[in-house]
Amino acid sequence: MKNFLRRGVTPDRTTVDNKVQYLNSVKDENNPIDEINSIEIDAFQKHATGALIPTEEMLIDIPMAMPPVSSYSSNDLPKSFDLSSYMPPVRDQGQQGSCASWAVGYYLKGYHEHIDKDIDYGTGNDYDGVYSPTFLYNIVKIGDCNDGSYIYANLERVQNIRIATWKDMPYNDKDCSSKPSSTALNNSKCARILKYDRVRIHQPIEFVEMQDIKYYISHGNPIVIGILVYDGFDNPQKINGEYFYKD
Repeated sequence: MKNFLRRGVTPDRTTVDNKVQYLNSVKDENNPIDEINSIEIDAFQKHATGALIPTEEMLIDIPMAMPPVSSYSSNDLPKSFDLSSYMPPVRDQGQQGSCASWAVGYYLKGYHEHIDKDIDYGTGNDYDGVYSPTFLYNIVKIGDCNDGSYIYANLERVQNIRIATWKDMPYNDKDCSSKPSSTALNNSKCARILKYDRVRIHQPIEFVEMQDIKYYISHGNPIVIGILVYDGFDNPQKINGEYFYKD
């Protein structure tokens, strides 16, 4: 089961000089899942982002994931569970607004193939066992190279079209218009997902919704999420070998 987490509404594009003022101006107190598109505040960040936040109308036809009722009990869930060791090596999207394509194509699909087919990941300059964000982003992006894409649009492409490997269509953050070669298309035929669902989420998050998320992660199902990137995102603190982000 392929799941993702969604939050919010997409505001009109604007130039922001004061982030606090901008956040207050788009806040909708009547919308329990209000959030803004992280690409809109890229002037405050060193790295590109790109996840566009869909409206409810865009998501209405996507099934809602519903775990067993028993998962609502903390006693039925492990105290901790971590999928990070099964994920592809962390890499940099550069200055392209392709984060949703990276999350779905490189990380999520790479994880599935690693688990389902026991495919090993390459390291360093070896890109074996990973998939191409470019194959997704060059089709599903909204606008130019920096304008981002919707998570669900990337999932739809993997479901309906499939995805090429990194080696067949290498990533280049300066290129968002190249089309896949015939080799990339032919070799991608097996790399599809059967379905994907969304998990319910409100702001602030409720206990039942958090239990849903814990259930899926503890059963080996990563959840792709889109978040508002805060100022401290570009300045993590390393403590005892682990990175922490301060809001």
